Amino acid sequence: VVTTHIDDTGQTAAAGLGIAEVLFKPVRREVLERAVARAAGRLPAEPAGCLPHTAAGIVTPPSRDEAQAAGALILVAEDNPVNQIVIRQQFLRLGFAADLAEDGEAAWNTLQNGGYGLLVTDCYMPRLDGYALARRVRAGETLSGAHLPIVALTAAALSGESERCLAAGMDDYLAKPVELAALEAMVARWLPKALDLRTPVSAPAPAPAPAKLPQTPEAAVPAVLDLAFVISLFGDKEAAKPMMGYFLETTGPTLEQLAEHLAAGAMEDARFAAHSIAGAARTAGAGQLATVAANVEVAVVETGLEAARALFPELRAAFERVTEAVEREL
Repeated sequence: VVTTHIDDTGQTAAAGLGIAEVLFKPVRREVLERAVARAAGRLPAEPAGCLPHTAAGIVTPPSRDEAQAAGALILVAEDNPVNQIVIRQQFLRLGFAADLAEDGEAAWNTLQNGGYGLLVTDCYMPRLDGYALARRVRAGETLSGAHLPIVALTAAALSGESERCLAAGMDDYLAKPVELAALEAMVARWLPKALDLRTPVSAPAPAPAPAKLPQTPEAAVPAVLDLAFVISLFGDKEAAKPMMGYFLETTGPTLEQLAEHLAAGAMEDARFAAHSIAGAARTAGAGQLATVAANVEVAVVETGLEAARALFPELRAAFERVTEAVEREL
């Protein structure tokens, strides 16, 4: 059922009618996909009491050694430097101890040290991507009988990407940019013992009122720059400024690498570059840039080199608009 409003009585009635999921408009694509997957039995049901963001108040994470000894250390495989900074900050804010690996091969080697209770991985990375990493982990578990929860970080640009995650042996997936509440709920679902290792610093704050969504048709048009997500992580514009500068500093060279790969006809390298730009742009609130970069990635995979080349001038122009907006707003 998809609705605009339902109260507790309505929820109970829906369950009594055998309705598996109640979703609230507007429905994000990844929320709908996950609901369908749960209803079909391809993902476990949401447990009662999953922690919303700020449910534990302000918390501090355990030390890395404490988390590792408890089997509650999180490993994140992510190749994009901007996304590395952001997800490290997110786990710090939520009170979870996490290590970073720069790609799937590094993550696989790191996992051999033990003590990890959850693997969070990007899908597309050089050397060993998230799909191949998940298959390698699952193959290694065949004899041991162990099961490491694996959650994908996906840009969901390509059709069937969520299905590929589950087929590769992953347990769950989150769409970028990952909101704090969704990240916390994911850890509560797959690594609940990590919640007990957090140290409360202050009591939970009252839940903020839900933001009102714009009702104009322009709401569907991605923004050149929306800093709300970044500011929510770093506190204010001044604190967010270094991260945004790093985003521009690292994305510009990737854009030039993409141009070189497209000119040389290096399709797989072009795809990685476009995917990296799209992921970083989503995290940085550069909606238009993320959309065009995702379109380039889709063109490389599904349409062909000429279509991707034709989109590149639009991508460069979108990056220039973001650069101007960052300089103007920060």
